Amino acid sequence: MLDRTFLSKKLQVGVLEAEDIDEGEMRTLDVFLQRNGKIRLDFTDESYGEVYREVLNSSGQAVYSNRTNVIFDEVSCSTDKLPQGSYRIVIKANENFVDFEVNAYIVYTPDWKYPEVTTDSKKIKIVRGKTKKIKLYSNPQQANYEVYWTSEDSSIAKVMSDGTVKAKKKGSVKIYADIYTDDGEFYDDLQWTVTVMPKNPSFKSVSKKMKSFKQKYLKYKLVKKNKKAILYGGYNTVKWNKKCIQKGLGILVPFIHILN
Repeated sequence: MLDRTFLSKKLQVGVLEAEDIDEGEMRTLDVFLQRNGKIRLDFTDESYGEVYREVLNSSGQAVYSNRTNVIFDEVSCSTDKLPQGSYRIVIKANENFVDFEVNAYIVYTPDWKYPEVTTDSKKIKIVRGKTKKIKLYSNPQQANYEVYWTSEDSSIAKVMSDGTVKAKKKGSVKIYADIYTDDGEFYDDLQWTVTVMPKNPSFKSVSKKMKSFKQKYLKYKLVKKNKKAILYGGYNTVKWNKKCIQKGLGILVPFIHILN
């Protein structure tokens, strides 16, 4: 089973809370960085009082320390880049009657071993029978990584090993890309929602359908335009696959696109 710990670039790891504590009292939280990253602390706007913030490494040495006065305002701080390892977050009151609520996060930073992989839009529309290749971008550029592609339902849309999606039938499906380091360690994933749209009916099929209408008072002119069949309709409602497309307002105007 894949370890999904790496998925968030900003991963919440806990909350430190205190209400009306006195000077010297503290709250602590132990966290573990599975790769290079930063520890970020966000005070909510319910926090009040002077506090001392500190992050200690596994040897008990301070890798970050700061004193601040929080007065019902959102305050954020972050360590510099830290190596993989165990750390302890300490929030200590520097006066009496201190309240705070602090959300603690790990923010993983991209590097050559764990590049940040991004893409364009996460929503893709493809006409049935067509293909589209999903583009990926890495930071740092030229970093090496492996991608394994899967489709939630290959009967709707199939994805190839190079990220090319082939639309097979009408519907919606999720496409996933699992990202691995060059030496095979999973650390991130991306997903897209692919919507497969039906093909536009051919001119021949529309023409055949229109000729099957028995209403003699339905006047129309069928032409090809931009690879679509266009009907210049009469005064009656034109139906296609039992769906009302548009009501004609006069002979030859307006035109009606028969899409399905």
